[in-house]
Amino acid sequence: MAYIGRNIEQFSNVEKLDNITFTNSAGPYNLLKSAVAFTPANAQSLLIEVDGVIQSSDSYTVSVSTITFGVSMASTSTMNSIIHLGVGLISTPGDGTVNTVQLANDAVTTSKILDNNVTVAKLPTTLDISGNTVTLPASVSGLGTGITNAQLAGSIDVTSKLSGLVPVANLGTGTASATTYLAGNQTYQTITEYNDDKLVNDISTLALHQATNNNSAKYNLTNSNVDVYQDSSAIANLTNVSRDTTGEYISSVYSEVAAFTSDSDTVVLAHMDDTGLTDSSSNNFTPTVTAGITRSAVQSKFGGYSAYSDGTTSEYWQVKPLSSSTTGGVGTGDFTLEYWYYGVMTASARQFSIGNQGTPGTGGAPAQNQVTMAGSFPSTSGSQNFYRGATDQFFSPSVTSPDNTWNHNTIMRSGTTVYQAVNGVWAGTNTTIWNGVNMETDTNGGTNENDLALFARYGSTSEIMTGYMDEMRYSKVARYTAGVTFVPNEVNADNATGSYESTAQTANASVTTISGVVTYTNATGTATLNTDIILEVSADNGSTWQSASLTAAGTFSTGVLQATTNDITVVAGTQIKYKMSFANQASATKVTRINGVSLSY
Repeated sequence: MAYIGRNIEQFSNVEKLDNITFTNSAGPYNLLKSAVAFTPANAQSLLIEVDGVIQSSDSYTVSVSTITFGVSMASTSTMNSIIHLGVGLISTPGDGTVNTVQLANDAVTTSKILDNNVTVAKLPTTLDISGNTVTLPASVSGLGTGITNAQLAGSIDVTSKLSGLVPVANLGTGTASATTYLAGNQTYQTITEYNDDKLVNDISTLALHQATNNNSAKYNLTNSNVDVYQDSSAIANLTNVSRDTTGEYISSVYSEVAAFTSDSDTVVLAHMDDTGLTDSSSNNFTPTVTAGITRSAVQSKFGGYSAYSDGTTSEYWQVKPLSSSTTGGVGTGDFTLEYWYYGVMTASARQFSIGNQGTPGTGGAPAQNQVTMAGSFPSTSGSQNFYRGATDQFFSPSVTSPDNTWNHNTIMRSGTTVYQAVNGVWAGTNTTIWNGVNMETDTNGGTNENDLALFARYGSTSEIMTGYMDEMRYSKVARYTAGVTFVPNEVNADNATGSYESTAQTANASVTTISGVVTYTNATGTATLNTDIILEVSADNGSTWQSASLTAAGTFSTGVLQATTNDITVVAGTQIKYKMSFANQASATKVTRINGVSLSY
């Protein structure tokens, strides 16, 4: 018969779920339907039978697609079935009857939207995608050849929106390269590096002028150092060159006052600098030095020390034997005895003896060959008397030899004439005394003739010298030209080559290039730059040197020329030094003097 009532499409929504295998635990266990996670409407919608017993809905809880029992379920228990019971009658909704109230939040997924069916009308006027990344295809339909000005906003802030490099073609016209720059008119212009060589050279030259005018010792600026040889503080070493203290220059051809060096004509040479006051000649005599003679630093002419006699006892400094056959002595030939003395006594005193008859300093018997300083001191014209024997007075010239200052005394035999000079000025001559006398073996009645003694006493103890002696040289040759005034201890050198180095100056940072200015004088001839005078520089304390190319740069001052060099590449370092070398030097043809060097780095 016909059914009268509501149309029934489905009485129930009953679903059988996959049985659960227990694991001796309460769970949770996964709820599956055909091995797919299943979410029941609630715990009460499940009908669970375990070991033939229907379980109460209060004995378990459901969370999404898992179930947890109130007690541990033994692995030996068997789930007979698990049924999900639908709620109420289910029918197909009528058209237009499902609205937003019936739809759960986020219920409509991407897969439920038909492709290409979301229209512009369904989008908001302002679409905020700030939290998302939009990827555009390589070609976007509708843009044509690109975005036009009309499609851009009136003002676009790209300050922080650009990355990478803008193509140079979009920046300006011309050729972009490492040697061009983009000018304000949007054209590429060639870069012209600023050449500061003239500026650097002018600064170095100005520094040299300043040092010269102020007679300054070496001084340093932040990135340069300057030296005009006012002193030797900036010179590390000299090889066959010397600094002239008067002219304040350095040259390999020079004359200087300095301590003597031994040569083939030197018989005895005493610098008086060592504690033994020894002999520096090739004979290497060991002197006899009495207790009253000591090395002193109170006064010195060279080397910082001298021999001092306190004048209180019979004291002396003596070397022997002297022999022309065994030690290259004077014999009957020419000789020169010279020394520096600094008298502090107020009475006459003896300075030396050669071939002393008795023991020097004992007095009594006449000395054979002896010079005596007679008279009171200081004196403007102290008399010096020479003797051979007790009564054989040589001469008494008037010479200036005051006390409390250094004086140079020279006794020289040349041929048949004996000469005396004080401080390089010839004071007297004699043609009879010591004429033909063998200075080592004279037999004028003595037994101790073959010696040379300083501070030698003759006569009373009042004649013992009180004072200092320094730089004594006894030679078997006439060292000087009689009658021609000379400079005592003048050393002349004529070196074809030579060199010197500066001390190191510490730069503030590592240096890779050095520039310089050299001032020099052509004392004789004309120096060829980079041949006759050569500059080398170093930044690693002289471990490696780099030759400079000097270029003539005109006149520095009257008689003084200058040469410059720029940007010499050196091994990197912070210890800056220079070296100057000489070549082809000769006193007669070419003498070059270096007046100053300034380096910039």
